[in-house]
Amino acid sequence: MAAKNGAGNVGGAAMTVMDVDLPEISQEMPRHRPAGSLAASVATALLLAATVVVGASLARTTPSGSLPTALTKLSSSSLNTRLSAISDLQRIMSATPSDQPAVVQALAAFIRRRSPASHSDGPITPDIQAALDALSSGNTSHDHGARINLDGANLTNANLSGMNLSQIDLTNADLTGADLSAAIAM
Repeated sequence: MAAKNGAGNVGGAAMTVMDVDLPEISQEMPRHRPAGSLAASVATALLLAATVVVGASLARTTPSGSLPTALTKLSSSSLNTRLSAISDLQRIMSATPSDQPAVVQALAAFIRRRSPASHSDGPITPDIQAALDALSSGNTSHDHGARINLDGANLTNANLSGMNLSQIDLTNADLTGADLSAAIAM
């Protein structure tokens, strides 16, 4: 192998990788692949293909976001992001019944925090109504008997039509103008 110049020490001359004569290197490299490396390459390709197929399948069968991600989005200053978070939480609640109690608590806390009765100067916002709709869509048998705490919430002009209110604490909630038609209160 001949060196033109550089930092290495070959035959008294310094050399670098950039200074190596490439045709001489290619003559030293083997011209064929061992049979084992072909099998390993095929196995790697099959594993990669299987990973892509399984990943695509999981993406179709699981909610679009994880519970922690949805909860983080719920505190966004953007209305659209909060609405997306509520939608994600609703999907999580229906796809994973064991997560429903945590989702219900998070949505109730969100409603109390974002719409306190002490600020009932107007109707509720679209994200509060979406959170109420998500709460009403849950299967109450997955709540494990827990009550939904909306104590002190502003529910002015909220649509609670058809909602099961029997497990909801509405103490000190402002229900001015709320639609309670067909609501269940046992």
